Amino acid sequence: MSHSPSPQSAATWYGPVQVSVKDPSGPAGAGLPGWSADATFTHVRTKRIEVRPAFFERGAWHAYLTARYAGRYQVAIRVTQIGRPVRTLRIGDVNLSTVLPHGFIRRSKQHIQRFIHDDATPYTPIGFNVAWQNKGEPAYATTLKQMADNGVNWTRIWACHWDGKNPWWPEPKTLRHDRDVLWQPALDRWTKIMSDADRNSVGVQLVLFHHGQVTTEVNPNWKDHPWNVANGGWLKTPVEFFTDAEAIRRSKVWLREAVARFGHHPSLMAWELFNEVECVDAARKAKRWDLVTKWHAEMARYLRSIDAYDHLITTSSAVDQKALWAEMDIIEPHTYPVSIGTAVSAMDYSIFRKPGMFGEFGPADGSGAKARIDIQDGIYAGLMSNHAGAGQYWYWENVQKQQLYPVFKRVRNIVDTSRWWFHPGAKPVALKVTAQSKTPGDLDCTPAIGWGQSEIMDFDVPNAIYAGALGKCSSYLQGQANRKMQPMPITYRFNSGAAGNVTIAFDQISKSGAAVKVTLDGNIIMSKSWKAGPADLRLDECVSIPVSAGEHILKLENTGADWAHIKQVVLPGVSPALTGRGLVDGRWGLFSLQGSTDVTVDVVLGLPDTSYKAVFWDLETNDKLEKRLTVSKGKVIDFAVPYPRSIMLTTG
Repeated sequence: MSHSPSPQSAATWYGPVQVSVKDPSGPAGAGLPGWSADATFTHVRTKRIEVRPAFFERGAWHAYLTARYAGRYQVAIRVTQIGRPVRTLRIGDVNLSTVLPHGFIRRSKQHIQRFIHDDATPYTPIGFNVAWQNKGEPAYATTLKQMADNGVNWTRIWACHWDGKNPWWPEPKTLRHDRDVLWQPALDRWTKIMSDADRNSVGVQLVLFHHGQVTTEVNPNWKDHPWNVANGGWLKTPVEFFTDAEAIRRSKVWLREAVARFGHHPSLMAWELFNEVECVDAARKAKRWDLVTKWHAEMARYLRSIDAYDHLITTSSAVDQKALWAEMDIIEPHTYPVSIGTAVSAMDYSIFRKPGMFGEFGPADGSGAKARIDIQDGIYAGLMSNHAGAGQYWYWENVQKQQLYPVFKRVRNIVDTSRWWFHPGAKPVALKVTAQSKTPGDLDCTPAIGWGQSEIMDFDVPNAIYAGALGKCSSYLQGQANRKMQPMPITYRFNSGAAGNVTIAFDQISKSGAAVKVTLDGNIIMSKSWKAGPADLRLDECVSIPVSAGEHILKLENTGADWAHIKQVVLPGVSPALTGRGLVDGRWGLFSLQGSTDVTVDVVLGLPDTSYKAVFWDLETNDKLEKRLTVSKGKVIDFAVPYPRSIMLTTG
């Protein structure tokens, strides 16, 4: 029997209202070090005091108030310089009367993997990244409107310099600008973006810093960084960004400015401190995760001390550094694996006791050739794994150019119709086919995750596939340099239902070299070494060998210096005619299915014995079908999917 969550106490917010006061003796511009101001709002009747950070713009101080109490407020702005009060500016009373729809986005108090608005309206993040605006792409106002029209309620936008959204990094770099003053055009751009997001009710993760700014290796921008001593700044290395007192102080200036200007927006879903912080030099080269973790803790605590609206705080990184996440509200890794659905569904956030979802996903090769399927795989894998939201697609240009908005509209319809949010206790299940009417076909068994720790390296196929084990193994076949990440050879034990070909392909070798050996039933079918070179080597190395029906053991190992990347592993005669995953909560079930429409199977869905109404959505069209299913002794007998790729909802 399904259960609805206990209601969260509803809260109402009023506002916002903006107050402004001219200050001829004020600073030269926004964010000037040493200057700050707070606006104090005192409720006329209750004497309740609300304090909000103020910001300076075009000769005046400004502040926004959104509060839990309606009515009139007296206003005063207290200006300080280098921590000392210098004057208090009085403003006429303001009145809060407009109810703010829904309020702000919170973590559900009752259910870890759910978000909720202040008015107790459920919030399920479904969307895609639009980190920056490339040349020729629609303006944010247009994109946000298209998102809203198609059920998208989440996006992620970076404060990056190359499209004019970084207030301490003017673009172009030849622009003459006082580095002590935040760049007004960037602040204006963010003001417009957040207003458009409010208008369209699209939640925004505002990414305050990104890895390229402080790295020399991964998408490096360090050579152009205005704080780099080579550009007239004061930081000698990117690592100092996390330790230097002046860098920390100026980082807080940006955080304070962001809270003052944008904190009142209900569309601000979360502050994201860093994009992919595992790629910064401090973590990647210097191995000083302690510095990165300390910086995150300090910035998160500072944000909480000044953000009266208590927005969620997150960062994005690999999840292995558990201390990094202590002060974060949302766990958000990224993944670019060979198998998107397998990698996303393999992530378990329960150890963190916090909501988690993939803030970025995409195909390993970066291709948009099958963007529609990639998007569906990542979104539904996140939902079927009971993450806090859908997996969030990275390559927004594919959504725009290929007009893939209907994919998201269909997801929203399915989530709303199925009442997914109201089944937080549902358990992820993997389908298991026990019999089928045709001989099994070939099965792609490529390890599903990209760079990372391999937890499982021995696979009983197809049982391991049912259990999602490929999502616990890296496609990087490790050599001696990172043996701890993959201490054993990758081994497949399988029973081919028919003769066919085993195929193994490699597409990249570390610049340090590798030595790969592949054996089948103890016989060497590939043995090759690559010497070290100046850069990682791209290649197309493939071996295909016929095998008979029956039991076999395939083993892949690397005794060389460093990694070899596995492009594909295909095993013959082991693929079930139906694959998928789902969530089950009593007689309620939501399943993502892929299979042949002309093959019947006996399948275990994880549902209790009874008769069910089943609704199928075709993921390639707008078709929808209803029929009855019967589960007897744990199985559905002679089951056939109506569409090759579909979502199925069952209700008792």
